[in-house]
Amino acid sequence: MVERWPTGTARAQAATQRRSGPWTRALVTGGSAGIGEAFARALAVEGTKLILVARRPEPLTRLADELGAQHRVEVEVLPADLTDAADLARIETRLEADQRPIDLLVNNAGSETEHGRFVERDRELLAAEVELNVLALMRLTHAAIGAMFSRGRGHVINVSAGNALFPTPGSCSYGASKAFVNSFTEALAYELRDSGVSLTAVCPGFTRTGAQDRLGLSR
Repeated sequence: MVERWPTGTARAQAATQRRSGPWTRALVTGGSAGIGEAFARALAVEGTKLILVARRPEPLTRLADELGAQHRVEVEVLPADLTDAADLARIETRLEADQRPIDLLVNNAGSETEHGRFVERDRELLAAEVELNVLALMRLTHAAIGAMFSRGRGHVINVSAGNALFPTPGSCSYGASKAFVNSFTEALAYELRDSGVSLTAVCPGFTRTGAQDRLGLSR
């Protein structure tokens, strides 16, 4: 874990800054690029303390330094591959911690590992895709809401996709995994309706991120 703290005068300013946003501390997965980075930037503007999770440490560190300097917010950096059991367990432990508690989880990490006909795709990449989009999201949500439930307050944003709403040839496993996110989030939100803990599923349409280049798709 790497922490980026304001220093000197900046730290004093941060201590006295009036927070305008509704959240004290947010953990954002896939927080170094694309939609996750956009969430991190929006939350930093509101003065929300951040914990940024992604596989590559260098982009995380650059973003943490930038947001800490620009918005005087505390930023933790947790490099992790959420398809790795040990890394996933570390993030679960952080979500459950009583010290510096988290009241907002943004489950943004997700991936389409390949775009193509299901019969021609690599089975291990298919499994990794579902592992990240479904299993990691479910486990992190479980860890987060357990801690939030005991405090009577918190929110989880699960980033789904427009593909969750209709079958997409070439993306059948990706769309199905995101349909799980919608169904899971809606049912869990109902279960927790009187607890002070709430959930939102976000279904973006086409969004220009690095995913198109990685998958060889036309923007």
